[in-house]
Amino acid sequence: MDVLRHCPKPLLDYMERHGLSQAAFGKRIGASQAAVSLWVTQKGTMSMKRAADIERRSKKEIKRKDLFPRLFNGA
Repeated sequence: MDVLRHCPKPLLDYMERHGLSQAAFGKRIGASQAAVSLWVTQKGTMSMKRAADIERRSKKEIKRKDLFPRLFNGA
């Protein structure tokens, strides 16, 4: 079974724009620094539930469709 990988760029762009460390970003979205590290290095997977939560907690600055462009834009 193929795992649909998320795109880390929206996370990295958001953290840079807001001057956030991985730990600070994790706190903002309710995740650990370790989880954020896995996401930005693509060593871990992100659930669609987590992507929806990130979208909500970032006030839609980070969108699900940008985290999973292959899913929302086809490919």
